[in-house]
Amino acid sequence: MSQEYDSDTSDDFSKDELFDLKSVGDPITKEDPNSRYVRLMLDHSAFVRGIGNIKRWFNDEYIKQNFNTTSDPIVFNLYIPSYTLHEFDFVKKGTSITATNAREAIKFIDNYLENQSETVSGNIKYIMSLESPSEIPPTWAKCSKFKLYSPKIKDFPNYKTKFDSNLIAEVPHKENFLSNRESDSTSEQHTFEGSAESLAEMPARLKYLIRTCIYKRFIEKTQPRAKNNIEEWKLVTEDPITKVWAKSFGIDCVNVNEAELLIFQNYDVNSFRIYNPFSANDGFDPRNDVLQNKIDSTLYEYKTVKQEEPKVNLKKHHKRKPKSRDAKSIPYDGVVQEVKDNSSSDGTIKKEKFQAINYAPRGQGKLWRP
Repeated sequence: MSQEYDSDTSDDFSKDELFDLKSVGDPITKEDPNSRYVRLMLDHSAFVRGIGNIKRWFNDEYIKQNFNTTSDPIVFNLYIPSYTLHEFDFVKKGTSITATNAREAIKFIDNYLENQSETVSGNIKYIMSLESPSEIPPTWAKCSKFKLYSPKIKDFPNYKTKFDSNLIAEVPHKENFLSNRESDSTSEQHTFEGSAESLAEMPARLKYLIRTCIYKRFIEKTQPRAKNNIEEWKLVTEDPITKVWAKSFGIDCVNVNEAELLIFQNYDVNSFRIYNPFSANDGFDPRNDVLQNKIDSTLYEYKTVKQEEPKVNLKKHHKRKPKSRDAKSIPYDGVVQEVKDNSSSDGTIKKEKFQAINYAPRGQGKLWRP
């Protein structure tokens, strides 16, 4: 991927085997007030690392198992930027798992757009489309106006700010300053802190994806309009570098698993907020938040637990009659105690004996055995 494509390559991109299928799957213009809209843009890493998950979104049996039939019907709009298809061209060659998945993704997109431009499976209506030359994204100068902040090197996992393909022709220490060992340890620490606080440089070709995302998210007049933030365009990516840069421009990002949560559970991880028990006016109820649900284990019934002594093979030792001991029982009376605590919301906290063992209730059925 060391090769960079310039801004004029969109005219030549029609040669790609997938590009001629853009005419199908245009965005819908008729609003359905009873439907929930899911709008996702997918980069190549979402396909390469999650092609199996994406295929499941179109599987009837999987949909029946995960989709609540009482929920509103879904209009599922998948948009594939030209950046994604360009990256497929770079990674599809070879016998690696990445290349194999890239070819599988191209085949999946090709077959779907050719045979099923718009399909309905149960309560889900699918619309898949590719970026067209008629969709003119803003120039990079205009995109800079949407920038919220400039990421620093320390904001990236492992301080990695460039794609691996960009490092092929570079000396390794230029990218990873952590490996630059100096004789003076004090000077080394000073260099590390200074480098971590410096501003990161965006990979050149990533600008094409950011431009497309900004166009879809902020400029294009989506029909019908999004009723809330959950229905806005979101970027599905598995690449941490792409995620940091996209978020710096106000673009919501999800990985493949989070996208599945958005589709079937109508939950957007970008709206996650940490519950503050000391704030009474934030209007946030943790009982309604899927990531904040907690189970009070002290409400379960406590039972006596008998702990048998381990059996010891005495054949190789002196034959001595083992002492008969009854199984020890761990008392469970008074396991849970309420103690006053002014720092808690209700003025009390529950304390549990350390040695007490509490079992969650089991449902009906037989245990699995190998």
